Amino acid sequence: MPRELIMFRHHFEENGTTAAWKKLYQAMSDEQKKELMEFTSHTVAELRQTPCPEQFREILPYYLIKYNGKKDQLGDGAVQLSLMDDSDIVVEDQ
Repeated sequence: MPRELIMFRHHFEENGTTAAWKKLYQAMSDEQKKELMEFTSHTVAELRQTPCPEQFREILPYYLIKYNGKKDQLGDGAVQLSLMDDSDIVVEDQ
């Protein structure tokens, strides 16, 4: 499951994103799932430079979501930073 969908489970389950990802993922064969895990193990910078296999065109955007909602704010007003290189990726609005 994509990182953001796990970290902000309630938000993405509520808006249907998790269900849409799950439908695509469950339709994949075991071999495709294995290849997807290998493909998405690259950094975002590497993914931007690597041509996306046709079989992953629909599901890959779910792995590039960066949730930018209030849940990112910590109690003291700080923002939780990602260890990933997540510049220039899709941002999910509230």
